Amino acid sequence: MNMKELMKKQTELDSIFIDNAATGKKIRSLCKNSGINCSDLAEILGFTGQQAIYNWTEGKSKPNLDNIMKISYLLGIDVREIVQISSVTA
Repeated sequence: MNMKELMKKQTELDSIFIDNAATGKKIRSLCKNSGINCSDLAEILGFTGQQAIYNWTEGKSKPNLDNIMKISYLLGIDVREIVQISSVTA
């Protein structure tokens, strides 16, 4: 790629982000469909409480990559089914 193409890609990449709210809704939905509640998920992931799970499902934060991988493995799905991507349009 030449510099002009690289700069165009950088501009495109700068507008892409993980949508916390949509990712949280997806986690909630996937868990519900699998019969797993927030308390169960917190325990499975080794948390002492449900606050982190609540924050994820409410879109206040997002799980780190390790936890996304664990949820993916637990539910038998690809990581890309959990993480919801959005982009800022000009």
